[in-house]
Amino acid sequence: MGISVTAEKCTGCIICELVCYFARANVFNPKKSRIKVVPLDYLGFSNPVVCLLCKKPRCVEVCPTGALSQTEGGIIRLDEEKCDGCHICVDECIVGAINFDEETGLPLICDLCGGKPMCVEWCPSGALTLNSSKKSKGKKEMAYTVTKAKPLLKKWGIPEEALDWYKKFT
Repeated sequence: MGISVTAEKCTGCIICELVCYFARANVFNPKKSRIKVVPLDYLGFSNPVVCLLCKKPRCVEVCPTGALSQTEGGIIRLDEEKCDGCHICVDECIVGAINFDEETGLPLICDLCGGKPMCVEWCPSGALTLNSSKKSKGKKEMAYTVTKAKPLLKKWGIPEEALDWYKKFT
């Protein structure tokens, strides 16, 4: 199971960010969300950034205390008692899907709300959907979105090397 993103549908409303933290703490605070919406104004839409449920998650591999583990379904679990707040997982996430809560000193990693992600449920534009297959299609969809935007970005003078960043995810 995973969250699939169709960036072209995202309006940038950040309802997903708001509902994410609200579902956990009864507080509206997008800075403490486990999903981030990155505005791509030059393309006319925004891109929600979610955990891609990597096969070999770098965040788990580099955790020096063993506080992070991956379930059989790909979800990253945090053992709060083992976490020392070092930020390494935040820095090593290949898509920037991990936020850090300065108050608690803990990383904020999507756990799919126990199988019923609130961000998906509340997304008004349908940009977020729940993919019930074992592996998220997020990487393929990211590559598709970037590939579609490439001609426009090239026209604006963005160098070719900068346009191929997404290939490391596919």
